[in-house]
Amino acid sequence: MAWRAARLEWLTTRQLLWNAPIAVRPDGRSSLPAGYAVAGAPCNLGVGSPDAASSDPAAFLGRLAGDGFDGTDLGPPEYLASADGLVASLSHHGLGLAGGWVSLGEDSSERELEHVLDACDIGASARPDLPTPRPTFGAPRTRSGRVGTGEHETDAREWARLVTLVEDARRRCEDRGHPAVFHPHAGTLVETAVQTERLLAETSVELCFDTGHVRLGGDDPLATLQAWRDRVTHLHVKDVDAATADRLRQGRSPVDDVWDSGVFAELGTGDLPLGEVLGQLLDWQGWVVIEQDASPRTPEAVSRALEAHGRNRRFLAELGW
Repeated sequence: MAWRAARLEWLTTRQLLWNAPIAVRPDGRSSLPAGYAVAGAPCNLGVGSPDAASSDPAAFLGRLAGDGFDGTDLGPPEYLASADGLVASLSHHGLGLAGGWVSLGEDSSERELEHVLDACDIGASARPDLPTPRPTFGAPRTRSGRVGTGEHETDAREWARLVTLVEDARRRCEDRGHPAVFHPHAGTLVETAVQTERLLAETSVELCFDTGHVRLGGDDPLATLQAWRDRVTHLHVKDVDAATADRLRQGRSPVDDVWDSGVFAELGTGDLPLGEVLGQLLDWQGWVVIEQDASPRTPEAVSRALEAHGRNRRFLAELGW
């Protein structure tokens, strides 16, 4: 495809003209040219979901390194253990940290933010050749906690509080040297393009563009990426089964049902034009996080999710990433 050839040509030109360094992993394999990197995420194994089977973090990180990932997202606070444990884990596998999730407006938000910022300090020092980790904010859930209810369950007082929460957290992250991003998410106060554009207009926060949640919110990933490109500095790549996404949104399903629905397909097997979307990012510098959120309930299902994660990485590699 023309866009794939253009991507590869651009990478070669950057390497030759900019003399961009090549990051070399401990096992001797070269990773991607400095400027962008590809990460996995514990949410692909259901980590953080109360019904998911347990997943060994050491095995997960080892599998990421073996499958050619450059880093990982943080996952819930308890998954990758203490600061000392995180340092050892990332260093052992030669991985960096892409960022970590903070749900704003919750009782645990202050603790989550401090944990994520500490982890970002560690991740930045573990692989200084990789992009800086990004604290990633999500809005509070809607009152019903259902997909497609964000525009209907957000009043003026809640919105004003959200804007304040985002700006306060953004400034705090910048003071620590880790610019934050905001992630529109199904079942929260910000899930549609209209809500996202309003938040971008009323805050200075940068955007985590999640192809899956944009589509689950009822919007076109290609068009919205083009509209928001100057604010997008962090990328979550998902594929989507469009029929399932429409059913979840139109039926206003509980957001917790999303993870078991199969709406997030393996990359290249769903309905999103991922080649065209990624073709808009020939000059991308930052993290690309591969996500296929799920909630595997047996060890066998966790193993299958790990296998799928590897196939997802290979799919991106075939696209020149």
